[in-house]
Amino acid sequence: MNIQNAGSLSARRKAIDIADHFEKVVELPGTDAEIASAVQEAEIAPLLAALFVLSGERALIADDLVPPLPPLGAAGAPQGGMSEAALTKGRALATAELIKARQNGWPRMEPAPDLLRDAFKYLTKNDDKDFTDMLSREFRLPVDRATPAWQKSELAPSRQFKVAVIGAGLAGVAAAYRLSQANVPFVVLEKSSRPGGVWNDNRYPGCRLDTPNFAYGFSFAPKSDWPQAFSQQKEILNYIDTVLGSAELSDSFEFDTEVVRMTYDPARGGWSIAVRQPAGEKTLFADVVISAVGHLNRPSIPSIPGQESFSGRAFHSAEWPSDVDVKGKRVAVLGTGASGFQIVPAIADRVDSLTVFQRTPSWILSTPNYYDDIRPGMRRLLASVPYYGRWFRLFQFVMALDARFPAVAVDPDWKHPISVSALNEKLRQECLSLLAQQCGDRLDLLQKLTPNYAPGSKRMVRDNGAYVRALKQPNVSLVTEAVASLTPTGVVTSDGVHHDVDILVYATGFHASSYMAPIEVVGENGIPLHEFWEGDCRAYLGISVPNYPNLFIIGGPNSGLVVNGNAIVTTEYSLQFVMSSIEYMLREGAKSVDLRPDVYDAYNLEIDRENRKRTWGVATVNTWYQGKNGRPAVPWPYPIIEYFRRTAHFDPGKYVVRPVR
Repeated sequence: MNIQNAGSLSARRKAIDIADHFEKVVELPGTDAEIASAVQEAEIAPLLAALFVLSGERALIADDLVPPLPPLGAAGAPQGGMSEAALTKGRALATAELIKARQNGWPRMEPAPDLLRDAFKYLTKNDDKDFTDMLSREFRLPVDRATPAWQKSELAPSRQFKVAVIGAGLAGVAAAYRLSQANVPFVVLEKSSRPGGVWNDNRYPGCRLDTPNFAYGFSFAPKSDWPQAFSQQKEILNYIDTVLGSAELSDSFEFDTEVVRMTYDPARGGWSIAVRQPAGEKTLFADVVISAVGHLNRPSIPSIPGQESFSGRAFHSAEWPSDVDVKGKRVAVLGTGASGFQIVPAIADRVDSLTVFQRTPSWILSTPNYYDDIRPGMRRLLASVPYYGRWFRLFQFVMALDARFPAVAVDPDWKHPISVSALNEKLRQECLSLLAQQCGDRLDLLQKLTPNYAPGSKRMVRDNGAYVRALKQPNVSLVTEAVASLTPTGVVTSDGVHHDVDILVYATGFHASSYMAPIEVVGENGIPLHEFWEGDCRAYLGISVPNYPNLFIIGGPNSGLVVNGNAIVTTEYSLQFVMSSIEYMLREGAKSVDLRPDVYDAYNLEIDRENRKRTWGVATVNTWYQGKNGRPAVPWPYPIIEYFRRTAHFDPGKYVVRPVR
């Protein structure tokens, strides 16, 4: 396996900017009436921002058209909370500007910096420099600001330097893209037979996004033709394939290659990596390892007495067999988290009976458009208005920045048996009201589906009412008694009832807080990483651990955005830090960079202190946010702007730097 030749210069040149592949502008609708009709179906605030930057017409971003962006409750804020009067005025202005553009062409295609700044302020009501810098990075115009401004061939042309990326999901693809841009030799090692990560693994019925789709896409590959507001698994997988194909990166990926062990070699200043392939085990060396394995990739199946005696089909939702047909079968679904919420309505009409076993109910975020296609008029404008897709992506990003974050802050003076603050109680009451509307006269369902913990303590799920509608069907039952055992023909609950089952689906989540497992990672001190962690995973910025030099973790401990963003955001910001680290190593001739233990300790004290100020830090319910000792090991406790600031540049003062001799 030749890492040195991977990530070739030709691939880098193709990868410099692939945005054009995703943004092919077509002609505007042909008549005034067609334009007006399309505008009626558009997201108005980002459309006005796009048209303003193209035309310079300041009436498009007048004060009375600024979206108020109210704090998000249980049901969100359509159109950014704009009033009907503002929407009417905005639509009229947008329609007139579009008609003018159809007749005369677009005044300018490259946005002027001052117009961009004004448009950012219009959409966000915030002109703080760091905030504007973050938005500029996300928007990537006039240039992709995250593109490395350096080349390995310029910094260290004669140095043999190789990077191994573990995992070919979204994080691995993003790492490959940035490394290729800097002409750094690399290889991506993937245990599966194709790229995709969790979007390749999870193929269960109903699998789809539960974060807004446009924001769930790379800043460097701003797809504008997503078919749905929350796209299905196949669409996400196709997007990943398209990114790889357009960047011509596939030759740098080694599939069917599972990393089993990594051992740091102090003499060479890098990692000896043992991999398992169909032909056997082999070893390779890399100066730097980027872990992009994620943390929602190892299915968690509970141990249940009699489990092996069950004679039907039993499998985890992330391992749904392609030959399983649920039609006419008696199916049981164990678990009512995100996967369970998607599976139940997807199969309820096809099965003979469906028994849903619930341990803990989830708080539901009402999302009326959860299963909807993007409206035709909106799709037409996304295709024909330059950069409208980017503005819409940015708008989704902005709406998620603070979103429900204030509602998960703990007020130490708030006295309530469940909620943690007045805002948290407001969110709880909104969720309860929406749940009561969905349940209607089914008070039994309302009682079973009502959580007894604060919203935000664990992952909230999205739904448009389909889940509760499925539970109301005569062939579906919701069981809240604990699962006691399995028999050859079904499930026995704690009340002694036997539930006959042909197919058993474990929608029971993942070992989410066991980062990098089951890979054995032996550091410079000879201690395996998981022994060092002792079940309590931690990392500086979610990226670095002392005594494990030149190892960078993407999406690592305490870098998860729980209520104010998605994994794409932290992936790109983490990679910003990693690429800055590699630049430093090449520029300064550093053989290794190893996080200082005192930095690690102080950082983790800070993160623990701040997480105790959030609902998940005082949670009374078990959640995958927690490690084995109950400490929140997944969530980032600050607003996302703070992660952006801290990952902007590598700080060598926080690391022990050893030079190449």
